[in-house]
Amino acid sequence: MRSLCWIDENTGWLPDIGDIADPVALGVHAAVSGGERSTPHYVARDIDDDLDDALRQHGFALIVGHSTSGKSRAAYEAMRRLPAHWTVLVPRDGAALHTLLDDGLDLKDTVVWLDDIERYLGPGGLDPHLLRRLRGDDPTRVVALATMRANEYTARLSDGDSPELMRADQQVLRAARTIHLERSLTPAERRRAQELAADPRILDAVRHAQQFGLGEFLAAGPRLWRRWKQAITDTDPAVRAGAALVSAAVDSRRAGLLRPLTTDELFALLPYYLPAPPTDGNARHAALGWATDTTGTPTGLLLDTPVGIGSFDYLLDEAQRDHDHPPVPTDVWKHLVLRARPADAVHIGMAAYWAGRLDDAELAFRAGLDATAPEIVTRAALGLSEVAHLLDQFDEARRWAQVAARRASTAQTAADPVIQHRDLLARSEQWYRTAAGIDAVDGGRSGPGRLRVEHEHAAMHHTGHGYTQRTYRRLTNASGQTLDRYPIRIAVERYPDDPELSRSHHRRHPLVTADLGIWARCDGRRMTWSVSQDRDDYKEIWLHFADEDGTFAVPPGGHADLEYGYTVSDLQWGPWSQRPIRVPTHRFSAEFTFAEDLRAVVHGTETTLTGRTTALPIAENRVDGRSIFTWETADPPLNSRYRFSWQLRPGTRSVAPSRTITALTDALAEQVRTLAGGLPARQHDTRSDPAGLAALEWSLEQQLLAAVRDLLGPVPVLAEEYHHRYGEAVDRNATSRYRLVLDPLDGSTSYQHGSDTYATTLALWQDGRLVSGIVYQPSTDSLYQALRGQPPTINGAPITALAPTTRTAAVKSTVATHPFVIAARQRLTALGYTTEKVESSALKLCWIAEGRRAGLIKRIAADDELLLEWGVAAGMLICHQAGRHLTDWTGAPWQPRAGGLLAGDDTFLTDLDLSALQ
Repeated sequence: MRSLCWIDENTGWLPDIGDIADPVALGVHAAVSGGERSTPHYVARDIDDDLDDALRQHGFALIVGHSTSGKSRAAYEAMRRLPAHWTVLVPRDGAALHTLLDDGLDLKDTVVWLDDIERYLGPGGLDPHLLRRLRGDDPTRVVALATMRANEYTARLSDGDSPELMRADQQVLRAARTIHLERSLTPAERRRAQELAADPRILDAVRHAQQFGLGEFLAAGPRLWRRWKQAITDTDPAVRAGAALVSAAVDSRRAGLLRPLTTDELFALLPYYLPAPPTDGNARHAALGWATDTTGTPTGLLLDTPVGIGSFDYLLDEAQRDHDHPPVPTDVWKHLVLRARPADAVHIGMAAYWAGRLDDAELAFRAGLDATAPEIVTRAALGLSEVAHLLDQFDEARRWAQVAARRASTAQTAADPVIQHRDLLARSEQWYRTAAGIDAVDGGRSGPGRLRVEHEHAAMHHTGHGYTQRTYRRLTNASGQTLDRYPIRIAVERYPDDPELSRSHHRRHPLVTADLGIWARCDGRRMTWSVSQDRDDYKEIWLHFADEDGTFAVPPGGHADLEYGYTVSDLQWGPWSQRPIRVPTHRFSAEFTFAEDLRAVVHGTETTLTGRTTALPIAENRVDGRSIFTWETADPPLNSRYRFSWQLRPGTRSVAPSRTITALTDALAEQVRTLAGGLPARQHDTRSDPAGLAALEWSLEQQLLAAVRDLLGPVPVLAEEYHHRYGEAVDRNATSRYRLVLDPLDGSTSYQHGSDTYATTLALWQDGRLVSGIVYQPSTDSLYQALRGQPPTINGAPITALAPTTRTAAVKSTVATHPFVIAARQRLTALGYTTEKVESSALKLCWIAEGRRAGLIKRIAADDELLLEWGVAAGMLICHQAGRHLTDWTGAPWQPRAGGLLAGDDTFLTDLDLSALQ
């Protein structure tokens, strides 16, 4: 067992949480001061509450962030908040996890520590089947706590052309509740750090907070990066050789080798970085000593561990982010591929595939076929299938996909989608390659090509309810044959960060060809078109150079001005657009237009076939209330991809129109009912899928905000998801008589777990007074409304304030350990009450108004001076208008401020006897 996981030397068994006092032992970066290595006091992070909730309710939390952002320290502190008697399992790798479970290790009341979870993924490691075995029937008694660098996370969940290679990894990552941690401190975190200024290291880090993150500074990351870069040209041979060893270790990780290197493996790479590498033992020792030296820093550039030598992960992060950093040398790729173990070979093959090194990828995947584990062989065969497809070898691609199917434990899972999708794409793919003059044998250029695009201009316009795409291409037919057709593709992905959720979404809301309004013209003449592929999220259309009057094909040497366009609704188009360069193009330009009030921000990247990604300099101009973003380039590389994404943050220009509160409330309620009505149909898709749930909540909130803007213009809105992302209200500086509070999915945890106790809620203020509230329960189509001064209604019928028909009270679980709440629950229990989870505060307040619940106990939080009341504001008005009481925990009438909240009738408050509980 000692060889498989970390063992407490005193007990010979897994250590208890309470016995682990040194976070460095679990991979937390040390900080240094005066030559003494130790970790400073913990600066509480904004994610801590979400992390505790994820562990308590979901049992699998994944913290994603850049190196030295504080992921491991936040995870360690969250683990320390769990029961001290629980044990901690730190497995050696994914294969060790398999062995431990096969040997019958009892993991009840255990934290499985998966720092840098990418080391545990992959064939033979942590996959969906092993994860299910690990978590067992009660996942809250076996907690998985994982971290992952942001670059690794993005690479595995990207929308690349080859999802089958990563599918098992993606399924594991999406089973976790993902929490993103920024490297830089938020204002609230910076204030908490300043309160720890007695620690000079933290005080010094806070002084540099505008330039570096807290953990980044404390771990001396920037200092070590500079030390490495300067040493590459140092005059001291030992220093220069040490820097070369660091380059070799970092590049081996960039090339997909996840495990540490042995000393011999590391020095075997040295000749690719130094013309005359050291050969005698003393010189080698001096070089390695310099690279692992920790003088003045908490860690060395290289880490010499019992299992091998690895690089400080901050260096890897920076090398991947720095576009001026040299690529992995070709000889290093060859060296690693030829000497790779089967399990390593698959990881190297995937890295080579994404880097466009198809020869190296094929060799690596073929090495993976020599493995004895079927999981490795399956992944290697799928890799060979993908490589073959890229080379237009469609029969070969199908053959390798069938090999993967035969070796997979679930035969058809891996191969069928590959075979079907590849067969469908083969015809147009061959057209593009022939048009571009691509040799299908080696993937290289074989000639000038049969078709050229002199200029392509892609223009996208946001209409407020959807997107209109219009593309212009000036074509030159440089071949000796007539051009009589041209293929175009319309692809959408509503949630680009979550392909599975997108597929599920588009099954319910498919692209319908008739709704797209496709049109095409050539030199002003209307073109006919036909559908080649027709899927829920994808259409392949062939434009024909012909109309009812005959053909107007482009002759050899001829030119044509081709224009086409279509429209896609907001419900189907995600906030992104991508254009691959499939045919030689002389000039490419793009344009994106949004209403200025949306305060759009557009980002763009270029990704070449070698895998290098570069940010694009996008210009913005404002004309007549519109924001127009433009960019262009000359001679873009063939097979490069240009990806654009945007964020919309409502603006502040206009003031809301004048209308009655009754009309406004009815209009808002209609929008809430319409937009939230689809939640029940999507509930199953978010099971064990926190990323999908977060995307769903954000999407619904954005749709509701758009509806609010249509009705009121820009107004301040306290929206839960927006506040979580940006720490402020939407349009907080807007000039308006109105203010709103919005929660798109109150009771999201209950929603994810299959309960129907969730709601969408919206409250409206006018001139500083709460004037109306809306709570909608989609599972029962129950719409609660209240106007100040009028009885509340449910589906238009008045709610009569009846005496409670139940002696059940809802208690918020996060305050269950508060002394007041403990005493209150004991008193209620003694009087025959039962208590339950709140789930949805808004809905429980409505049920109190109806008499379906006796009362509610919870606390309302605040962020600085902003009251976080999105879950209660509307329900409190409905409750109040039904004649129920709203007080603080002293019994005083509740005021809009942070603190305790009680809701109920006279009997409930009398039974509590608040004076005796203080």
